[in-house]
Amino acid sequence: MQLYEQLKQSHEQLQEYALKAEEWAATRERVRIAREIHDTVGHKLTALLVQMQAARKLSAVDSIRSEQAYLECEGLIRSSLQEVRLSVRDIRDEPIKSTSLHNSLKNLSEEFTKFAEVQTDFKADGIPVAITSDLQLTAYRIVQESLTNAQKHGHAKKAAISLSYSDTGFSLCISNDGEVPEELKPGFGIINLQERVREWNGKMLFRMDPITGFANEVTFPYPLTNTEREKN
Repeated sequence: MQLYEQLKQSHEQLQEYALKAEEWAATRERVRIAREIHDTVGHKLTALLVQMQAARKLSAVDSIRSEQAYLECEGLIRSSLQEVRLSVRDIRDEPIKSTSLHNSLKNLSEEFTKFAEVQTDFKADGIPVAITSDLQLTAYRIVQESLTNAQKHGHAKKAAISLSYSDTGFSLCISNDGEVPEELKPGFGIINLQERVREWNGKMLFRMDPITGFANEVTFPYPLTNTEREKN
């Protein structure tokens, strides 16, 4: 009977642990989906707002350019709806899956210049290293969110993306000439960025200077291979 009670207690503990593990996994998944919606849809809606404002101003002076701006707005709306569908269906959209991080960030800078009307330059230094798709996606989302914040909160007119490779890892610097807050108060966006960086054992630093502007610097170590993990 004593052995039976012990087994029964162990079984109950295992059931409780399994339930907690399931709840934890569900919570983590909700956070991940919230991140995807915030980073992707939020980014496109920011660009959409700029285009709508431009189209409204042009409607009184240049109907052709105004119509073109509205067409671009339609494209952004369709893209945003697709992002929502992918997130709701739990299908991760990976814009850098078929290309390199270098090319993805270059395309992002060009799109942000066009749709958000923030002149965005991109440069890369060092010898490119093959990076896993998940880490590339994380880096892409960080740059995307940083640019969105620069336009939305800092009202920036210019931004710059710098990608640097080293022997042990790679770094990103996203800077802009927007308004610099007296005190950085982390909202969902910044907390989201910090969580993404920590998940890959990276480090993030914010620089705020009234003269040079606002910058977000992030460094990531290269992930360990299976062989390296076994050695450690």
